[in-house]
Amino acid sequence: MSSALHATNLASLTEEPYATTGADLIDQLREAEDRLDRAGIQGADDLGTAAGLLDQALDVELDGGTPLEQGVFVARAADLLRELADMTAEYRAMV
Repeated sequence: MSSALHATNLASLTEEPYATTGADLIDQLREAEDRLDRAGIQGADDLGTAAGLLDQALDVELDGGTPLEQGVFVARAADLLRELADMTAEYRAMV
């Protein structure tokens, strides 16, 4: 799944413009997690976990870590977002 589709789904869920920074993306993931959780959609907590991993990736960059270290966090976050499209579709069907 492309990151563009993730961005579209997150913007739709949060009713906000596309995230343009890492911090914005993390905020959108946390907001989407909250909305999906309140709707009772299974897997919503994966978005919060992904947000935490991306936050760690930003910390690695700021702390002078390697791109490989940063990439591990990003890859783990991407894996957790596999079901985002399905969760978004389920949410849209409910509201």
